[in-house]
Amino acid sequence: MPTIFLPQDPVVIAVFPHRSLLDGPRLAFAFNRPVLFGVDPDYSLCEPWRSLLLTIGAITGCSMVPMQPGSSQGLRTMLRSLRSGPAGRSVCLFPQGGIDTLTDHDGARWLARTAGVPLMRVDLDHGPGARKVRWPSVRRYAWTSTSD
Repeated sequence: MPTIFLPQDPVVIAVFPHRSLLDGPRLAFAFNRPVLFGVDPDYSLCEPWRSLLLTIGAITGCSMVPMQPGSSQGLRTMLRSLRSGPAGRSVCLFPQGGIDTLTDHDGARWLARTAGVPLMRVDLDHGPGARKVRWPSVRRYAWTSTSD
């Protein structure tokens, strides 16, 4: 049952913090419509993760694009989706780039500003402890500004 309701037109979704391998799958089931996820190539292109993520996508309608360092192909795919109006898909990113990294990158804000779409922030709650495999709950979500 969806718990995060997205508008008809595409938006950029920035998710904080990224602490579990299950963050993406949890969100795929939480959104009320299919979303395009930017995914680390170690998971989007390599087995067994690729098959698992494709299976989740078959169930939820969500899809993924590899975010290769040094390549803009993933960003171009996201921009095309965001600029397609109601026919496009919202894009979900983890601005920290990896699990338990301490740096927030500005790519989600840049992507929303460049595509001319709203930015939504989703905060996850992973509970106590520091396990990489934990089903998070959605603590809150809110619209945020894309201006500098």
